[in-house]
Amino acid sequence: MQSIVKHIIRNLIEKKLRTAIVLLAILLSTAVLFIGLSVNQILNDTYTTMVQGSYGNANIVVTKASDDRSPFYQVADLDISDVGVEQRVDMINATGKGELNSENLQVSMTGMDLNEASTMELVKPINKVKDFKLNHNTAMISQKTASDFHLSLGDTIKVSLQDKTYKYTVGAISETNGVFYSEIDTIQLVVSKSQLNKVFGKEDMLSSTLLQISDEDLDKQISRLSDQNPAFSIQKASSLSSANWDDETFMTAMILAIVIIVLISAYVISSLAKIIIAERMPVVGTFRSLGTSKRKMNGILLLEFILYGGIGAGLGIGLGCFLLPSIADFFNEYKEFGVATVVEYRISFITAALVFGMFFPAFVSMLPILKANRKPLKAIILNTPDTVQKRSIITEIIGVFFFVGAFVVYFFNTKDSLSFGLVALAMLFIAIVLLMQLFINMIVKLCSTLVAGSANGEMALGIKSVANNKMVANNSSMIIVVVLLLMVVGITSAGLDHYISDIIKRDSDVMIGNLEKDPAAYEQELAKVDGVSDISKQYIGLAHYQINRDHGEFGVVGIDNIEKFNSFYSGVVFKDDAMKKIATLPNGVIIDQYQAGKYDVAVGDTIQFLPLTEQGKPLHKDGDYVEMVVAGLMDSASFTSNRSSVLVNLELFNDHFNGSHNEIALKVSQGYDADQVKKTIKDKYADANMDIYTFDELLASQKATVDTLLVGIKAVILMGLIVGLLGITNNLTVSYRQRRKELAVLYSVCMSKNQIVRMLFYEMVMTFIAVVVIGCAGGLLMNVVLTKFLHAIGLVIQFDFNYSLFALLCGLVFVLLALSTLSIVRKIVKMNVLDELRYE
Repeated sequence: MQSIVKHIIRNLIEKKLRTAIVLLAILLSTAVLFIGLSVNQILNDTYTTMVQGSYGNANIVVTKASDDRSPFYQVADLDISDVGVEQRVDMINATGKGELNSENLQVSMTGMDLNEASTMELVKPINKVKDFKLNHNTAMISQKTASDFHLSLGDTIKVSLQDKTYKYTVGAISETNGVFYSEIDTIQLVVSKSQLNKVFGKEDMLSSTLLQISDEDLDKQISRLSDQNPAFSIQKASSLSSANWDDETFMTAMILAIVIIVLISAYVISSLAKIIIAERMPVVGTFRSLGTSKRKMNGILLLEFILYGGIGAGLGIGLGCFLLPSIADFFNEYKEFGVATVVEYRISFITAALVFGMFFPAFVSMLPILKANRKPLKAIILNTPDTVQKRSIITEIIGVFFFVGAFVVYFFNTKDSLSFGLVALAMLFIAIVLLMQLFINMIVKLCSTLVAGSANGEMALGIKSVANNKMVANNSSMIIVVVLLLMVVGITSAGLDHYISDIIKRDSDVMIGNLEKDPAAYEQELAKVDGVSDISKQYIGLAHYQINRDHGEFGVVGIDNIEKFNSFYSGVVFKDDAMKKIATLPNGVIIDQYQAGKYDVAVGDTIQFLPLTEQGKPLHKDGDYVEMVVAGLMDSASFTSNRSSVLVNLELFNDHFNGSHNEIALKVSQGYDADQVKKTIKDKYADANMDIYTFDELLASQKATVDTLLVGIKAVILMGLIVGLLGITNNLTVSYRQRRKELAVLYSVCMSKNQIVRMLFYEMVMTFIAVVVIGCAGGLLMNVVLTKFLHAIGLVIQFDFNYSLFALLCGLVFVLLALSTLSIVRKIVKMNVLDELRYE
């Protein structure tokens, strides 16, 4: 065994280029798999740490129920008698308007007991005055606020609360964690509870409570607390942490990256495995002639690929660990707010990637090894070259079955099921790979028919070589597969970019969210703001729908005036007489035409809705569904990417739903700056905890997220190109070594070197034509099936074939083929026919 391993290592060192390509393919596959598995978990952990950090050691958050008119309660109102509470911190919160360095700012204030907060790790003072205590005029700020506004101990901060101005002296500076984690676009002050109670004219009132209890049977403890306190909302701190992080799109991009790189690497390794095994056949023949079994020889050959895998996987894990912090930090959307990326190297992910990388080459090369070892011993010892392309009718039948099956699944997937979409996409790709030789043969026969009358023999021979020569056919297949995989990535990225850049309509200039009151309460004051030309109130809630046997969640939008809504939002297009019918139907609902087609819903049909809270729980205790009639259809493609919003009358909305996501949209008069209007509104409502942003900021935020994904996708394209091009280049070069005896025979019998060169030129042109035709046809088919898959993950937008990327890839393929052909031409010119035919 030791001598075998030494022999394998010597082969690895001697064939430097081939070894480098195989190791690079394994290295990239392993690194991408490890990074893909780790990044999403790291971002989840980072976001959870940020949100969980604001709760310190608490694992339960208690607030008044959302349907209660007052957010305040007293200590005695919360019954925790039957729960073993280890720590408790009662808090009262307020939002005010502050002034620092002549700049108006929003100030979030939290009243709490300093000792309790320190024990719960909600605050951690790093600098404070002697004998510091929270009293009526002292406050604690974060290190971030102190740094940003050049504040020191003893400085004063003015805060306007309830139409009065209060002055607070900085008595302590805390690390920027705990309650200060939420300090993103505001400044946070920690004061005494009594101070904020005086502001509100109350005594011993609270607005939230943090509890730390044993993690053992936590769900049962929460259930018991909920039963004892029906007027309170009691939640896990961890559920609040994960509720706001939507990782579906990101995870899809990561899975796509892993699949693309692994498939390209598998194809490259499979192609190189055939060459490596062909070179090992004389040694295999020697061993088998001495009595070694086929099974043992298969094991020895597999050992070489496992060694490749071990080295490549080790390097891949090293590269992945090195790049992981930078990549995770790149995708961390909160780093600009001082939230550090929480990088953890999980043993489970390292082990999974290492095992995959180690055995991945052996798995890919298994079939070529078994196929090669089935040869007769005589053919193996004499090393008879086999360059004739053989077609398998069984492979073609299986390919046709997968091709038909892909579109059967596609057409039966009327409801855009994710699993069916994935199956259809995988089946179509497998079908194209299995039918590749059939497609190439059809193109070759067509071209041969077109030039049948030509007396150019090298042209006819060059065209037929693409279908009949194993090496040329394999090169064509590998190029086409790489092009198709990269086109899948390109189509997805182009669709996302098109949606952000061209589809989203500028229907409003300034948006206001996180409203504390009914949107109508702000309408008159906002109308007086200089520069505001139009206002749209958006009443938005959540509902669980049931259509026949299908169910899911819709966003429900309450409309008080359908005509005004239509004139305000150009991104929503109503179909037929939907506007008239919704005005006359008290329980009418307008749904998107995509959803109507998906569930086979027509105007006049009924849909069951279950109103939900912001946390996704039934809003009403009875849990009864509300029956609504479809009044009409709309096209809301530019209103929301998943097209899952429905419109109802405001009266019906107020009767059954709660506006957990209410917003106000404003249009700015011509000549006015949206940023200035935003600033005016922000100053006006500085004491309210509103989210105010412009359309450009919203678009920039969405575009930044998409651009971040696009950068990752482009990195995948680049890595795929590197692996694919190296594999193709090596294949084209090695193919000459496999064919040189054949070319020498042609030269010695009937062709000059110039004719052989021209034949290779026609081979190159024919290969390029096959790549263009099959790549274009396969890409268009993949685009059809891919669109259904992307719709299933919530990207209900238009995805078109990316002709510019296809042209670019075809250009790269042509350059690659030309350079590789020139390299082979040089070798043919120097070819010594006697050396090549000395054994014939």
